Amino acid sequence: MKRSTLVWLVAATALAAAPAAWADRCFGAAGMQCGAFADGPLDSVAFCAAWNFNPVTTFCEVSGGSWTHDSCCADNPNGRWCAGLTSAFNSGCVGAWDRAVHRFTWGYHWVRLVDGTRDDNDGTVNRSEYCARPGAGVHKNDTEYCCSNRWRQPNWMEWLGRPNLRICRH
Repeated sequence: MKRSTLVWLVAATALAAAPAAWADRCFGAAGMQCGAFADGPLDSVAFCAAWNFNPVTTFCEVSGGSWTHDSCCADNPNGRWCAGLTSAFNSGCVGAWDRAVHRFTWGYHWVRLVDGTRDDNDGTVNRSEYCARPGAGVHKNDTEYCCSNRWRQPNWMEWLGRPNLRICRH
């Protein structure tokens, strides 16, 4: 089992009991309720980490899979892993969940700085805040998440180990 897969599973398990009433503060990023722990002992458990323990400067992992899974869960709150452990084996959002796990496991994700103090419960990913900036690597099927909607083929060093990689450009 790859290390990133293990991290993903541990974080998902740790967050399985997160109360649904907590506000999501980084809707679209990887992990459940990823901003909810900014002031607590688990501030970096869901692929977000507050810089210098300041929740205003929170770095989050984002991928085409985390984006689509969060959007699916907004439409289907009882989908796979949408409501923690109680929804782990539900049939809704399975494709979105599998995509999120695949993108994270293979490293097709990018980091964005988000405001970890602002609630984001509208069910829509804020594109300008979460899109992949120039130079970020995305899966070839996720190029629409590049901020500019433009991408290039990777060079052989970038491509090594990620055969479906595309690089966002200006």
